[in-house]
Amino acid sequence: MSDTTWTLTMQHSGEEKYVAINGVRGQFPTLTRGETASFTLDFTGEVATRHYGEGGYSESGYNARDNVTRFDLVRDLQDWAGWVDTSTLQKRPAYRVQIPGDAVVDSLVVRIQPSPDITGGRGAWGVVTAVTGETQLAENGVLELEVYVLAEADEYSSHSAVVSAFSPSIT
Repeated sequence: MSDTTWTLTMQHSGEEKYVAINGVRGQFPTLTRGETASFTLDFTGEVATRHYGEGGYSESGYNARDNVTRFDLVRDLQDWAGWVDTSTLQKRPAYRVQIPGDAVVDSLVVRIQPSPDITGGRGAWGVVTAVTGETQLAENGVLELEVYVLAEADEYSSHSAVVSAFSPSIT
């Protein structure tokens, strides 16, 4: 199978962002509700706009947020992905995560959709559980994105509907 382009829809800095990313090595993961799927995403040749100490990252964390690249958007998920708790409630997948209000990532819930040229390719709504790989510079930027699948992409029309359906109240 040839490489495909994935479109990742995410909530970032108070806006819905669409990120088109090349998949690598002909991988097309199985998307099964309640299981984790891995996506190997290729950002090779893309220049990261936020380097440590250059108006993007500083010793105290984030500051300037201009000129954000696709690589930066996906990398931003990494800070909170390790805080996700996934489970099954009443035979349905569920997740819990608390992201501070001042974080640039509004949610770890994403919609990932393959390009239309993939016969039988299905997308999914899921919650990002890990982002690994080269996370400092995008010049050799291949990131592995792990997503806990909540539902098929066409089952829900919006991010808020998915959050309401799969994220129980945190008490």
